[in-house]
Amino acid sequence: EDSYADNLFTTGETGVEGVRHLEPKSFGPAIERALALPGFGPEAADVEEKTHLVGFGREATLGAAPAILDAIKSGQLEHIFLVGGCDGSEGSRRYYKKVAQQMPETSAILTP
Repeated sequence: EDSYADNLFTTGETGVEGVRHLEPKSFGPAIERALALPGFGPEAADVEEKTHLVGFGREATLGAAPAILDAIKSGQLEHIFLVGGCDGSEGSRRYYKKVAQQMPETSAILTP
């Protein structure tokens, strides 16, 4: 979309007609553009900080397998959902968040 044209950059082997290409290890133009956009100024300090526990790779998940199996056997974990989507950073895009909030307390969510 043309409205994103000023916010797109390519690097390395990639290139798209009409999109600015950055020289190797020269991210200055992208950083300057990001800082000029809303969300990085003093107004960002007024946003409530939120955290989510993320980042479990295959090894961590397999390492937790005994605890997961115990939770299933005891009924503490009854549902495991795979959610393959993203709401994005815009506050108005909340489909997957709403889905997750409606899941039973005895649920776990896996993402690809």
